[in-house]
Amino acid sequence: MSKNGKKAVYGIILIVIAALLVMKGINPGFLNNAFGQLGVWEIVWTVILGLILLNGILEKNLFTIIGSIAFLVFIYEGKYGIPNIPAWSIFVPAALIYLGIQAMVPRRWHFYRNTENGAFRAEYNSKKNDDCEESEAVIDCDGSNIEVTFGSTVKYFEDDEFTNSNLEVNFGSIKAYYNKVKMKGNVAYINAEENFGSIEIFIPKTWKCEVHKEQAFGGIPERGNVEWDGEHTVYINAEANFGEIVIHHV
Repeated sequence: MSKNGKKAVYGIILIVIAALLVMKGINPGFLNNAFGQLGVWEIVWTVILGLILLNGILEKNLFTIIGSIAFLVFIYEGKYGIPNIPAWSIFVPAALIYLGIQAMVPRRWHFYRNTENGAFRAEYNSKKNDDCEESEAVIDCDGSNIEVTFGSTVKYFEDDEFTNSNLEVNFGSIKAYYNKVKMKGNVAYINAEENFGSIEIFIPKTWKCEVHKEQAFGGIPERGNVEWDGEHTVYINAEANFGEIVIHHV
């Protein structure tokens, strides 16, 4: 579904829920079977998490799907016949399910570029593409990859032909320093995904930085000043879920 299509779906859902809340305020018995056991804020959080779940399904984001379902179970536990469940019995198994699926499915990073507008995206692919370097759609199949789960790491890159890098953290932290690398050309790509953790990215202040942000209860701030040299540009695809991705210009 296109970006505008998703926005339209979200807009319709929000308007419908707003109408239901107004009707419930006017007549508390309205749709009592559906909302009778929920407070106003529980209804609001149901809507928010439902939208996050829908977005996770559309974007094929496993963390968003499992996380939103876990929070919905937490909100509805003890209601509508759902037994009372301790929080640790919801979120710990959800985290283990996510990590278990991640471990079972081998993934490779592939960068794709839209030739119409120059935008890029990074995708996982469970199968190796032997012809990736010959494909016009794929920018680079190699790169400097860091994956951290329940831990932390600090990495100093010193590549003289830097093209792309991939960072992923689950319940941990990454500090990645690119201030000593040299680009192979004038463009480089960094894909960063953070789930319950933090990622700090240090890039030269002489690089122009284009950031595509996706956030679910997370932040993606930029710190420092950019003094673009007029040549080098880095495209960062940043996805922050329940944590923070900080981009430092140094």
